Amino acid sequence: MNVFLLALVLVSLIGLRIYARPDVDSYISHAHTTQINGVFILIVFYAHVRTYIPLDPAADGWMYGLATGLGQLMVALFLFYSGFGVQESITRKPGYVDSIPVKRLAVTWVNFAVAVSVYAVLSLLTDRDISVSQFLLALVGWTSVGNSAWYIFAILVLYGLTFVVHRLLSDVARVRPGVAVAAMFAAGLLFGAVMLWAKGASAAYTFNTVLCYPLGMAWSVFRAPVEARLRGPRSRLWWLVFLVSTTAIFVALKNVAGAHYLVFQLAALAYCAVAMLVSMVVHLNSPILAWCGRNLFWIYVLQRLPMLTLTYAGWAEYRYLFVVVSFVVTIALTAVFSRLMAPVQRRIVSRWA
Repeated sequence: MNVFLLALVLVSLIGLRIYARPDVDSYISHAHTTQINGVFILIVFYAHVRTYIPLDPAADGWMYGLATGLGQLMVALFLFYSGFGVQESITRKPGYVDSIPVKRLAVTWVNFAVAVSVYAVLSLLTDRDISVSQFLLALVGWTSVGNSAWYIFAILVLYGLTFVVHRLLSDVARVRPGVAVAAMFAAGLLFGAVMLWAKGASAAYTFNTVLCYPLGMAWSVFRAPVEARLRGPRSRLWWLVFLVSTTAIFVALKNVAGAHYLVFQLAALAYCAVAMLVSMVVHLNSPILAWCGRNLFWIYVLQRLPMLTLTYAGWAEYRYLFVVVSFVVTIALTAVFSRLMAPVQRRIVSRWA
């Protein structure tokens, strides 16, 4: 749906600023990364909704090509920024590691479990058979009852690995955070190997971007020298050198990414570097993107509810109506669930953190 791409571009243009020099102060601020996440969760929405409606090459070509070209890279920055944010909190907030099981794992899982339960009810109402074991496995994201699942499973595992690594390394992680980052890369590789054994290469999409999370942690720890270069008198030249080199690496790796999932992982790391450099000169400031970015989780886990319902009702042939209604209902559900679950999240944190 090229009209979806046009709408995305127009929304992104609201408040857009282009800097002559790299903005090293706010490019990776929480406010700006939330905007960027807003862009990509909208692309994820399209990537999902297109699987429920017939393809029209003439009307879908550009947007379909963008989503297909990105593939799993559309979630790479979610993982990168999440890893960066977790590491920043570990560095700046004493005792944060001890709160990860509650603030990160428990809160995320409870929200996800609520969403999965709604999908299970919808499955029963629309005559889709699900077994008890399927539902139980879906609660942790190992399988699905119609919902999107793999990203939540991956992020829950990564949060758990972060806690385990930092507890095992203890003071070593505090004094030498680079050691903890290296351990997280190793843990990410091990996670990928286990998933490859358990699910096979055909399910590589469920784990072939997980190293973007420890890359975000690494950037939190080691970014100072690069940022110093980009603050210097030749900042534009250095930025261009970094951009050209990382782009060349990304293109080279992406062209052979199908050879092995680890090659795709490397391409995803290079992609994050390119996107981060671009974000230093292209600054988003759209209230629509900000809202979508803040509510990324709920948009991600709830968006298939209207899609499944409309498919059951036989609306798939009405392509534009299907997309518009799915989007409006997703936004409405997001507003409702985020408000309903906010006090639950506060109670979990206040009682157990």
